[in-house]
Amino acid sequence: ALLANLASLSLCAPVLAAVSPEALAAVWPVLVAVGVVLLGGGLLGLRKGRDEQAPPPAAESRMFRLGQALSFALVVATLTLVTAALSAWIGAQGAMVAAVLTASVEVHAAVATLAGQFARGALDPAQARAWMTALLGAGLVVKSAMAWVSGGRAYGLRVAAGLMAALAAGIVATVALA
Repeated sequence: ALLANLASLSLCAPVLAAVSPEALAAVWPVLVAVGVVLLGGGLLGLRKGRDEQAPPPAAESRMFRLGQALSFALVVATLTLVTAALSAWIGAQGAMVAAVLTASVEVHAAVATLAGQFARGALDPAQARAWMTALLGAGLVVKSAMAWVSGGRAYGLRVAAGLMAALAAGIVATVALA
């Protein structure tokens, strides 16, 4: 789970670079801090879990459900519209609050919002780092809860500990550079 989060985190860099290379330059310390902890925790989990035998998914289980995919797309589209509306109504801070909500289900769209606000000059580098940490935090908290619900107490505890350690690293990087 931690390595999957690292893969998702690594996609933030090209999103930021595509929208605003300057935003990437501002938030890279947060991305690196979070990424290093996710990598370390993921590798530790691989090493410790080497002897565990997890049963493969049953042939009858469906990995993709159209209804769930459409629901997810609707939620992301709605949150994107809310972000645009709050940006127009309240400004950059409203857009970023909505982006944090969006990040709880899809971090890359929220990262694009952050990069757009930075490119417009609505956020300075310190604000961009703080909001990046908040975006990542929203997603990591939700993923921790999902791990707990879907995998049980022991799995949830292991995954949540790694994800919260990664978030703590992001917070430390943000505060150190403030």
